Amino acid sequence: MKLKDLLAFKKKRYLAILAVFIVVLLCVFIFGVLLSCVLVSSTPKITPTTPYYLSLPPNKGNSSVLLLSATVKYGNYPFSSISPMGSQPGVQRGESCLIINVTVRNDYTSKNPLPEPHLAAQNDTIANIYITAQVFNQQGIINATDVTPPYPPTSYPGALIYNLQSGQSTIVTIYLATNHHDIDHFVIIPEYIGEAPPP
Repeated sequence: MKLKDLLAFKKKRYLAILAVFIVVLLCVFIFGVLLSCVLVSSTPKITPTTPYYLSLPPNKGNSSVLLLSATVKYGNYPFSSISPMGSQPGVQRGESCLIINVTVRNDYTSKNPLPEPHLAAQNDTIANIYITAQVFNQQGIINATDVTPPYPPTSYPGALIYNLQSGQSTIVTIYLATNHHDIDHFVIIPEYIGEAPPP
């Protein structure tokens, strides 16, 4: 092969490699853009929650259970499908959900015990809590079903926090079945706070 032909061949190979490299870079860039769009769309644009004390149900003033944080994302129901039971609607595995991760801390102390009734065999600073959430868009309240396991609920719908010690914090996850992707705010609702486990 003549030198001229060899140089031409090398030039063509170099251009081919360069073209493949550019195509790969474009594919990576496009994939990144699409992924960022998916991630953005899966997270509601909601102002981060400022810590506050949950109210005592039903509307009996503030408790000493501190909501430290709550993060929200759109997702899917990850558990087994449940058929409708009585007035409780069913839920399908993979169904669209709003997923709320909630961190709370028990600030009850011996000087500030849980409200009555108290159990003689237990410490009156150990809290049992059920929490759920209510969600809203610009039009108002969204009808969302709390499908947090166990579902259908045995006592209250929502997440159970069992025997939370004084000063201890924990994270629970609430699953709300809804097709809405326009949620702009939410409220964490305590349904039960007490020393005795809920009935």
